[in-house]
Amino acid sequence: MCDIDNFKKINDSYGHDFGDKALKLVANALKETIRGTDICARFGGEEFVFILPDCPKVMAINIAQNIRKSIENIELKRGDKYIRLSVSIGLTSSVDALESMIKRADELMYDAKHSGKNKVCHD
Repeated sequence: MCDIDNFKKINDSYGHDFGDKALKLVANALKETIRGTDICARFGGEEFVFILPDCPKVMAINIAQNIRKSIENIELKRGDKYIRLSVSIGLTSSVDALESMIKRADELMYDAKHSGKNKVCHD
């Protein structure tokens, strides 16, 4: 699961149209970074969830890091200002029920946010 860092500040400072543009750019980066067999969806607000079936943990961590790096390279221009995006990612390799997996990934995502943002936390 990933969440766009400082998204509320982006919306509040630059407007919802600008926020929508950021959401679309992040969604495109996610789609371009995951494998063809993976699933990605907006989970609400500025959160996205991705499922990486048949993916060893080390590969999943690499994919999550690639997602993070591709998004931190996104630069939006607003007037004479450039805004860089970043995401915090929670990654679990749990094989529990979907609801438990989402809850665990969400906890790990908040660990990433609270420990500095723009990072991947995993179990």
